[in-house]
Amino acid sequence: MPEENPYQEDDASKLAEELFSGKLGVGEALTKLRTRLLDLTMRNRLLNYRHPKGRSLQFTDDPELNVLFDRLEEGKSVPLAYVPDPPVSSYEAGKKPEVRTYARERGIGTSIDFAQSNVSTAHKRLPALQVLQYPADLERMVRKVSSEARTVIEETGTNMLYLMFGFLEYYDSEDSDKAVHAPLLSMPVSLLRGNLDAESRTYTYELSYSGEDIAENFTLREKLRHFPLELPELGEEDTPESYFEKIQLAVSNRRNWTVKRRLSLGFLSFGKLAIWADLDPEKSAGLLKSELLRSMFEGDRIEESGAFHAEDYVIDGHVDGELPLIYDADSSQHSAIIDAPKEIAGICTALGFSPLH
Repeated sequence: MPEENPYQEDDASKLAEELFSGKLGVGEALTKLRTRLLDLTMRNRLLNYRHPKGRSLQFTDDPELNVLFDRLEEGKSVPLAYVPDPPVSSYEAGKKPEVRTYARERGIGTSIDFAQSNVSTAHKRLPALQVLQYPADLERMVRKVSSEARTVIEETGTNMLYLMFGFLEYYDSEDSDKAVHAPLLSMPVSLLRGNLDAESRTYTYELSYSGEDIAENFTLREKLRHFPLELPELGEEDTPESYFEKIQLAVSNRRNWTVKRRLSLGFLSFGKLAIWADLDPEKSAGLLKSELLRSMFEGDRIEESGAFHAEDYVIDGHVDGELPLIYDADSSQHSAIIDAPKEIAGICTALGFSPLH
């Protein structure tokens, strides 16, 4: 049974008190910080993706995931396919037939679960991605998703629109009977508006790979370590299918856990993962040896009281005493502002890169 995440999003004071009590070593403090950064609760979409209405698409009709993955990586774009509008004669009470029902009549696959495939991707044609939407409905939804994706980039400088290959269906505890789904491979993509479709008189849209890093689900890997279970890593030569097979083998002893070969488009946030990776002592060995970090977490202990503190400068006589301040500050606050550039430089050095970058 997994351990509960000890910190909630609104419990910063508890974490700060523990981190800076002077009782934790650098390694322990970094571990707790990294756990908080990941958010291992079921609120996290990387652990429990629910396909929010109007902000995500699920694809059907059994596309070849390996072929799709390869062609997108090669720089090709893939169009989104709608379900054609039915003839007016098929309307009931002035309404179109339910789209899933009509898609079946047209021979269009409606299952979101795909068959396993190990076929070679060489010389394979890249098919359109089928969505169970009539043309006008699909255009309206994709236009909204595309607009939101652009807004996010403008406001944050980060692309959060991903094409998700495969999901792990698992249970958050041994006694849970509610399955949750976590994306396995996430490819950052862009939505491009194409030409006006002659048949439907709606605009077509295509997906293209943005060129940024394709992400494994590191949050899921960290979550499963609490079960305990080690999620396999994505190898350089792995295809989506070979990666799914490795994960299926890893979870084979877990009751009802399984890899779902599905494909979805939606928003994910990996913003804190870069910080989480930078704070890994195994990748940045200098962190554990950093005197600055030792001072931050363990403090400069006074033998009698066990207290620790930073130095308060005599501001009027300090070389940096005339630093421009936006708000009034007392001597301890002003001292912290003076020390900040040195602390940032020390942390950069511990992480192994120049503070000038």
